Amino acid sequence: MGQKQSKQTPSAHSKQVSKKKSNRGPRNGQRPERVELTPYIHIALSSLRQEFSDFTAPEHIFTSHANFLAPALVRGRKNRIILYAGHFNPPHIGHKLLLAHTMFRNPLDGVIAAIVIPMDDDIVREKLEEAGKNTSIILSKDDRIRLFRDALLDPWCWFFPGGLEHQSTFFDQLRRAAKYDGFELDYVIICGPDWVSSEKGCYAWECGGTDVVVGDALRPASFRVRRGLNFPSPQTPYSPKYPL
Repeated sequence: MGQKQSKQTPSAHSKQVSKKKSNRGPRNGQRPERVELTPYIHIALSSLRQEFSDFTAPEHIFTSHANFLAPALVRGRKNRIILYAGHFNPPHIGHKLLLAHTMFRNPLDGVIAAIVIPMDDDIVREKLEEAGKNTSIILSKDDRIRLFRDALLDPWCWFFPGGLEHQSTFFDQLRRAAKYDGFELDYVIICGPDWVSSEKGCYAWECGGTDVVVGDALRPASFRVRRGLNFPSPQTPYSPKYPL
């Protein structure tokens, strides 16, 4: 007699992915070649709610637009999401232009959406205090998001509602959920030149990103290259004071 195998109970994550997948796939059982990104974001948010009981997130992700296709994962290629973290106190036109330039004019293939990650209020205050700057005008995170939002950005840009303690879980689960359905997902990091150097590397490795866009509009970079910068080995990652 063969040994009886115990039936493993699927995790909450796998249940959610299976449920989403059953609603997305065609009736013949074949996996679709293109699937909207929004359901996968909701799966990752559900993981946060399970790990952090006090975490809340809005149901709305991307705004539909007649002239812009909803962000979607495509099978058989690397799908990339831009991650843009910062204090944004306040957000200004330079932030929006850098984000739009990275979205539409970068040399990378498969960039499908952007996630902006405003830092929490206490981190903004700490940075200003350390720099000896005036802390009397600190916009709340909600106000900074409202000022950053734009009708031209909303169809492909979403603002992450969590804090530093939520980021690792969310972005790991988002990649896992996509991989579960056979989609390859990677992150493109936007950062300033103070977060990257040819000697220390870049904090993009901390969240698994491999591509980095450095904007030097507000402060000069210590390097200038034509076709990219060769960083040291990821085994010795750069750890900034305010990591992603």
